[in-house]
Amino acid sequence: LSVIIALADIGLNAGLLSVGQRAGAILLVAVTAVLTPVAFRVLSPPLRAAPVSVE
Repeated sequence: LSVIIALADIGLNAGLLSVGQRAGAILLVAVTAVLTPVAFRVLSPPLRAAPVSVE
């Protein structure tokens, strides 16, 4: 996240981004970082251990 903030600051200082675009970029990355593990857990099937036969 710190890399994205630094890149957004560079873009802001270079005149490529407005303040709102900088905030939006940081918010987008933060939300994606939070929701990716949640989406992976919801969309992927649960892993189950293979049954072990004891003889």
